[in-house]
Amino acid sequence: MIQEWKLQLAANLIFGVIFKDRDEVVEKLYDLIDHYIVNDDVDNMNREKLEIINKQIDEETKSLDKLLDIFLKGVIDEPKYVRKKEESEAILRKLIKDKDGLLEKQAAPKKDIEKRIALIKKSIAEVSSYADDNVSDEIIDEYTSQIIVREKCIDWHLSCLDELKHLARMDDESVQFAEIELSKKDVEKYMESHPQYTRLRLKDPTKIRVFL
Repeated sequence: MIQEWKLQLAANLIFGVIFKDRDEVVEKLYDLIDHYIVNDDVDNMNREKLEIINKQIDEETKSLDKLLDIFLKGVIDEPKYVRKKEESEAILRKLIKDKDGLLEKQAAPKKDIEKRIALIKKSIAEVSSYADDNVSDEIIDEYTSQIIVREKCIDWHLSCLDELKHLARMDDESVQFAEIELSKKDVEKYMESHPQYTRLRLKDPTKIRVFL
């Protein structure tokens, strides 16, 4: 169980310190997006599949040319040629369809990237606008998905940047975004701005880890 004042102070540090410089936050979030998109295993797998399909299309096209060549030379009769040609063309159509599907998957995340980034900036602007000395419970509830309290550590999971997680294709992951320390000086400063508290004590510094 965490004391109410410590939870409030942690929220003030997260929303008032980490998200205070919007440009710096945006740059850091872009780095996250680049990291996850560039190193995405699914994309690598799709590229490998695309290379294989392109090779198969090339081989099947050459087979059709060769089939026509041996038919014109009289090596095979017309019924056999027609049957083999139809079989080869069916394979070729399927390969082209598979290729188009992979290309569509690769293009999809990039089609609306500007729109998504605009939404990310909007989320950051909203969070940054609450940077003050007393973040309300309503704001904490709205922009927080989970708080896990450990010994000398608070793990704070944000819920306000879901669009970023979707764009970076890490919807099912929790990625650490920032880490700060709640110190005795922070407690003293908090008491100065909250005179109703006069005897708050922090035995040891507390680590606050912020997750997306």
